[in-house]
Amino acid sequence: MGRGKGGSGRGQTGYVLDRNLVPRIENYALNNDITDVEDVIEFLRHNYKEYQRKQLSAFRTMTERAIKVVQSRGVAKPELQLQVGKVVSIYSDAFWPVQLQDRTIKT
Repeated sequence: MGRGKGGSGRGQTGYVLDRNLVPRIENYALNNDITDVEDVIEFLRHNYKEYQRKQLSAFRTMTERAIKVVQSRGVAKPELQLQVGKVVSIYSDAFWPVQLQDRTIKT
């Protein structure tokens, strides 16, 4: 098995999934759509210099697999993670002391 390879056995793809790739895609997914692989690749290569040095086809494969991992986990947007009984301030300014309480409807 060579350095940086996923394995040398039969049927193995030989790719390595960067341990930072899934968290970076999860972070990207909080505010962006990850269904367009090219947009995700462009973002990653623009913001992380180490991905610019990777061969594009190998990086595309890594990114596609990482996206599948992120999609299987599901990405919950922070504004959707409110819990029953927690009070959330919608304004941090003292002039707007408005607070909302999340109410979940049980079915």
